[in-house]
Amino acid sequence: MNGLVNHRRYEEITRRLKIINFYDRYGIRATREAYGVSRSTIYLWKKKVREGEGDIRALAPQSKAPKKKREKKWNKVIEEFIIRYREEHPRAGKNTIKYELDKYCREKKINIISESIIGRMIKDLKERGLIIEDVKVSFNRRMMGYLIWYNTKKVHRSLNNKPPLKYYLDEVINNSVII
Repeated sequence: MNGLVNHRRYEEITRRLKIINFYDRYGIRATREAYGVSRSTIYLWKKKVREGEGDIRALAPQSKAPKKKREKKWNKVIEEFIIRYREEHPRAGKNTIKYELDKYCREKKINIISESIIGRMIKDLKERGLIIEDVKVSFNRRMMGYLIWYNTKKVHRSLNNKPPLKYYLDEVINNSVII
């Protein structure tokens, strides 16, 4: 009983236990009207408690997820093509790969797959670590040009009328000043 209060399905366990007790006291007709639960459901709950040797935690709802989920069955040749293609072209998306993959599949006489399946395959390959996520490095060329000018040529009054790079080289390196 100690672990029951902290059970994650505590409310549902106590609700089911309350319905079973109500059924034992008032019968099926009153139970069905009061709670909308059928006789077979109540018998199922009682059986779970009996099989659990009186442990009412057996009343906790079980997972409704399938015990065996469908496994993805992708053509290994196509999977290897996508891995190779992404190694050569790291930024290639599913639509770019689709065009090249269609040509490859026609050559090898393999069934052509859709763009959405290619996208799912790329996602799965990334999760399995077979494709490395390419980080997009984007920098505006004008901004880069400006920053180079600003730090190498533009004179700054606060830096004794020198550009920051020249000031750094003169003051810090030549005078051995530690920042």
